[in-house]
Amino acid sequence: MGTKRVGLARIEALMENLKRELNMNGATWKGTRRPVTTITATKSDLAVGDSGTMYLLDAADETGAVTITLPQLSTALVGTTYTFCVTDPSDSGFLIQTGDLTDTTGDMYIGGITLSSDAVSSTSNAPNGRIVAPGANDAVIHLDGNLANSGGEVGTTITVTAVSATQWYVEGVVVTDDADSNGTALFQNN
Repeated sequence: MGTKRVGLARIEALMENLKRELNMNGATWKGTRRPVTTITATKSDLAVGDSGTMYLLDAADETGAVTITLPQLSTALVGTTYTFCVTDPSDSGFLIQTGDLTDTTGDMYIGGITLSSDAVSSTSNAPNGRIVAPGANDAVIHLDGNLANSGGEVGTTITVTAVSATQWYVEGVVVTDDADSNGTALFQNN
């Protein structure tokens, strides 16, 4: 085979352009970090290359809604994942919408979110530990602490993962200060 040396730049280029899976056989990565980015205004340019990023939601304009648009799904996006964490609630909320809002045939949410109150609840309609699932055609998550039956206070964390050409799997915890919230306003059909 010879003793030809391959430089670091060439190895990096080969690894970056690798178009297949790597079997690491139990190896671990050390020193890796997850990208963290703050969203302060409407954002509609999330890409596959942003997969794995944690987005901190902190509205610069507290009076306007911040809309985040996910990429339109295809089989090539399966496995793409984003995490959204509320660090400063917006008075008009954060909307996380799919890339195709077409009713019944567009991109939809599946999965569920745990709704938790940071207030003592005195009713049987309490949010603490309530699981809220999206409806059949829901394509928007509305995180708004001021909206009745919603939530989106500091500590709210939502992860969405593309699991098919038309479905985002959603999971996470939504914090509300409404002791009577039932979560029915968290998911919306465009």
